[in-house]
Amino acid sequence: MKRVNPRVPALAVALVVVAALAAPPVWAQEPTLSELFRPDVFRQLVDLQSSLGTINRALTNPEELDRLGQRILVLDGVAASLMVYADSEDEFYAEIELVSGAWRGVEEVEMYRAYLVLDDPIFSGRVLERAPRDPGPDLILRGRRLLVAAELVDVHIDSDGTPVPVLVAFEVRPLP
Repeated sequence: MKRVNPRVPALAVALVVVAALAAPPVWAQEPTLSELFRPDVFRQLVDLQSSLGTINRALTNPEELDRLGQRILVLDGVAASLMVYADSEDEFYAEIELVSGAWRGVEEVEMYRAYLVLDDPIFSGRVLERAPRDPGPDLILRGRRLLVAAELVDVHIDSDGTPVPVLVAFEVRPLP
């Protein structure tokens, strides 16, 4: 698999990849690269308004879930757990349990989560199950807050029957 040039902004790469892979309706033309930078096209492809809470609430609404699945979702959350299954120059696969929450009143917190799949060698060396003594700010570690550009691809049903959204990451960036 070809590596992405790190000098190219990650969101621009994600936009190009999604635009190239997305299957538009028969009547719609696929946007060209120059069209991706038009605000109306950008807003059709990228969702900056949704959150893990929005996605979790959409699990009971198939139409909303389908709409979210057709856009790049830019989300934030904390890496509650992570597992790296393959990490080499040619192959990388990891799963992160991404969580966030919202207060309901002053005594109750509502938790939201999703499984984030990282299936691209571009993440190699950036995701660690154990933090080194002096972790750099660009490392993706358990407990760090992350900014994610991802696609909603599935809903996993946990052993207790809880539905959990599954996202595939285009890019992940730790937040300070």
